[in-house]
Amino acid sequence: MLLDTASSPARNPPATSQIFLYFGSLTLLIYLATPSGYLVDIATSYMLKNRLHATASQVSMFRLLTGIPAYIAFVFGLARDLWSPFGLRDRGYFLCFAPIAAASFLWMAFYHLSYSGLFLGSLFVMLSFRFIAAAYQALLALIGQQKLMTGRLTTLWQVVSYIPMGASAFISGWVAIHLPPRPTFLLMAALALGIAFLGFWKPASVFRETYEAPHSRGSGLVGDLKRLARHRAIYPAVLIMFRWNFSPGSATPLQFYLTNQLHASDAAFANFNAIFVVSFLPAFFLYGYLLQEGLSKNCCGGEPS
Repeated sequence: MLLDTASSPARNPPATSQIFLYFGSLTLLIYLATPSGYLVDIATSYMLKNRLHATASQVSMFRLLTGIPAYIAFVFGLARDLWSPFGLRDRGYFLCFAPIAAASFLWMAFYHLSYSGLFLGSLFVMLSFRFIAAAYQALLALIGQQKLMTGRLTTLWQVVSYIPMGASAFISGWVAIHLPPRPTFLLMAALALGIAFLGFWKPASVFRETYEAPHSRGSGLVGDLKRLARHRAIYPAVLIMFRWNFSPGSATPLQFYLTNQLHASDAAFANFNAIFVVSFLPAFFLYGYLLQEGLSKNCCGGEPS
């Protein structure tokens, strides 16, 4: 199919810039505030270890149980396809669940520090962010397909998400040593509220007729489940992600080994994670460059990504 280059997103810089600005801002805030990110995870784990004197097994179990919503993330994706908070579709999820996450952070900030308190607060934050992530990822994929820029938005997502992840990993070491729990959770609440404020922003280049396309509509719970189960391409991807994320020695064991056995500071574990994350950035930039090279050679036909 020949591409109408006059209306192509690649030839429409203002609209493309607005899309990049919107998703760049949203990605930055989500990955700074997410409970599965380094800033929250490392700071919370050291609260458990240093202030509540939790063992490695207890910290590991805390991470396992509070991560349950992430293990069933597809459920939140199905919910996003079937439910539209306030009738605003994806923006409704930002406006609804970001304040809930902020309220959970505020509760942890002012509640007496305890294992059960941290667990319940973290679980509510994780549940809230699963809804936020489902809406964010679905909207990102939808715009990428409609605007024929899936590759460019993927690169944007990777680069912008890994930069705050790396920065927050470095910062979390300082936070764990110098910042008490209350200001830590107040900071996280402010970041979560930033996501809610972005929910009021409705740039035309992102939301104009976005939900009118046939592929943007669900087919009901049973239909969506059947479509998911029959989509064979998802199974290798799930297997690859499982294999990539199966690293039982990289989280709690490494954290306790560095601090207890090697007597390193609390910042050492945070710095290790930061260096690990930042090391991916050159590959992401290379992918973006190669993608642009492919687009420049694809000016006569095909669909740019």
